[in-house]
Amino acid sequence: MSSLQHVRWLRRAVLSLFAFVMLAATAGANAADSQNAPFRPETFFLGITRSTGEIHTLGFIRRPFTARLKGHMAGHWLILDERFAFPDGNRRQLWRLKRVGDAYEGTVRTETENGVLAPAVPVKGKVTETGVVLTYEGRSPGGSTRLHFRHEIETTGPGKASNHVVISRFGLPIASANVTFSKPRHGRPRR
Repeated sequence: MSSLQHVRWLRRAVLSLFAFVMLAATAGANAADSQNAPFRPETFFLGITRSTGEIHTLGFIRRPFTARLKGHMAGHWLILDERFAFPDGNRRQLWRLKRVGDAYEGTVRTETENGVLAPAVPVKGKVTETGVVLTYEGRSPGGSTRLHFRHEIETTGPGKASNHVVISRFGLPIASANVTFSKPRHGRPRR
């Protein structure tokens, strides 16, 4: 091989290596971007989602729970049927959410201590850089007292999201919950 051929071969090898490194970096960045994409209820909650969490009250009472959520779209509305399992029984919440620009609107109905769904209460939400904040005045699952709820939800990885809930009454926080959502493989929406 002549020195000119050797230089050409070396140049092609370096350019090929550079192209491979750039392609790998772009793929890694795209994977990281999709992993850290902002949380959007209307896409994340399609199909089956599971959650685990624990409610902490000011009296240092801890109440663990799990939930199974089933979501589908009806026009522009996300319909989300949430079934909680608490140590003392099962409860249900039924959500209707729609994105309007950089906000969300909708309703939530919560099963009371009598086992019936309370009338729907309005839900307001806003899009943040990392996810969504939803607020409403309603009941906790199985409860009868009207409380203020603030949900801060964001993506934490592929098929995973976290929800920090602050529950207050008369403007004072009385409880909080940390919830982890996860998508079973078969429940992830098809693209």
